[in-house]
Amino acid sequence: PAPLPPCPPAHLEAAGPPHRRPRPHPGRGGVFNPSVDPALLRFKPEVVKWLEARQSEDPLFRLNSFDTPDGRGNKVFLANAGMYSNLFDVRGYDSIIPAQYGRFMHLFQENGDLFFNRIGPLYYDGYAALDSALLDLLGVRYILTTVDISNPNYQLVYDNEIRVYENTDALPRAFVVQDKEDLSGFPKPDRSGWPEEMGLALRSLNPREKVILDGETNGLGHDMTPADAAEAVNSAPSSVDIISYTPNEIRLAAHLDQPGWLVLADAYFPGWRAYATEVAGVGGRGSESISQPSNLPTSNLPTEIELTIHRANGAFRAVYLQPGQWEVRFRYAPRSFQLGLYGSFLALVTLTLIGGYWAWGKLYRESETDSPIKRVAKNSLVPMIMALSNRLIDFAFALLMLRILQPEGAGRYAFAVAFIGLAEIVTRYGLGTLVTREVAADRSSSNRYLANVSILRLYLWLAALPFMAAILGLYVVFGGLTYDVIITVALFALGNLFSNLSDGLTAIFYAHEKAEYPAAIASITTLTRVSLGALTLLLGWGIIGLAGVSLVANLVTFLVLSYILVVKIFRPAPQVRPGPAKNNGGRKPAPHAQPSALDHLFPH
Repeated sequence: PAPLPPCPPAHLEAAGPPHRRPRPHPGRGGVFNPSVDPALLRFKPEVVKWLEARQSEDPLFRLNSFDTPDGRGNKVFLANAGMYSNLFDVRGYDSIIPAQYGRFMHLFQENGDLFFNRIGPLYYDGYAALDSALLDLLGVRYILTTVDISNPNYQLVYDNEIRVYENTDALPRAFVVQDKEDLSGFPKPDRSGWPEEMGLALRSLNPREKVILDGETNGLGHDMTPADAAEAVNSAPSSVDIISYTPNEIRLAAHLDQPGWLVLADAYFPGWRAYATEVAGVGGRGSESISQPSNLPTSNLPTEIELTIHRANGAFRAVYLQPGQWEVRFRYAPRSFQLGLYGSFLALVTLTLIGGYWAWGKLYRESETDSPIKRVAKNSLVPMIMALSNRLIDFAFALLMLRILQPEGAGRYAFAVAFIGLAEIVTRYGLGTLVTREVAADRSSSNRYLANVSILRLYLWLAALPFMAAILGLYVVFGGLTYDVIITVALFALGNLFSNLSDGLTAIFYAHEKAEYPAAIASITTLTRVSLGALTLLLGWGIIGLAGVSLVANLVTFLVLSYILVVKIFRPAPQVRPGPAKNNGGRKPAPHAQPSALDHLFPH
């Protein structure tokens, strides 16, 4: 059968290239199937070339079309066709369209395109929609059409196969306003999250003077306060320049001579975060700095301030800035992706540990006739490998924790960890090394050493508590220590008791050459701790939640080690009068433990 005639795309039909009858391509299915000349794939309409040339002046302009119901002006430029040339189009064909954007686009002209999964163009003869300030807010600079537009703020700038009109009132992608209208107190009855008064407020909005807020934020950071204002402020009018623009990060240079709202006319969406850094000599007027490196100094940069992103004008983003020269950075970092990556990593580690456990059971057999080299290798390599895997897991969790807690929260958590680490030196005092050495020489003394060392550690822990409380009190009075850190340290201190008791059990395992059990339990505990830790961070429990997870993990470790000790080695039992410890009469464990305790302070 003869090939069917081609059906040219609508946007090419309007552009008007001559279409030839398709030629069959023997040997490639072309004799039977319809085909067209592959050269059409490389065809670029003249209007697209003209629009690309305009990008040298303003790379971030947006376009729309003014379609007629039929004829050449119907579907004059299909919405998604501009993606081939990196053109920004306010229309679009997609299966998932945010409700806030759909409602916003219907404010200046309603149509039924949303029922067909598309944000449609403006339709003839809705000339009033072309004068809407909301179209200016979107940054729509060019209108593509085949009809005359006589609105006073539109100029004909291209007249060939179609016409292109320039909207001279279009706003830039980012700008500053000083006033706001807060609608957060009104109810939000629909899925878009808009207050009831939002539609009326937007129809009467002058976006050059005011921003409308509805109370929707990303829940992170804070609005700048007068304390954040720059010491020296240039008296030049407020201005914004875009330093770089990529799909995942936008960097702006903003100068404000008074407090105001930086509005970015990009879609508000969960996962975006904003940061501001005070700088000097960044930016100026014009957009020539697009995609150029920042002029920021590479050292001595001020600390970034995380800003709260507000939903502005129903669909966009805004942050509040104080007077000064700022570099503002919008970064798309959705927590869902971070958690997915983190969960995949934990799943991979879990599968690896399960595989290692299976291989260990298949390949390793222990007997009384094993050579010393085999026992030494088992008790050295297994703990080393498991400890390395634990460090990798902790490293991955630290990345997630830093993302969620941010520098301030991570710093508070680090203080609590360091504080309890110093206290642990006193409460442990190297007694684990003492138990391992003495019990390895005489395994019959396991019960005596475990009981005595556990009681001694309990006394040391109780004795350390008043000193810890006194030091924390000094930090509260003179160092401004917050109460969440105090609660975190208290939970760590309680968990430290179980950790010390577990250390005594681990020493017994080492003395009996069963180091693989504590190593395996440590890995399982680490997986449990970081999994529950991620959950507590997502629930917003912060560093107190992490300390609670640590307490639970230490308690579970102690219980599991106790159970394995009873099953695999011996059952601890109380002794009325324990005999003197071998070699030192049971009276002087401290001198032997001192070197190990000092190793905590002066690591090699």
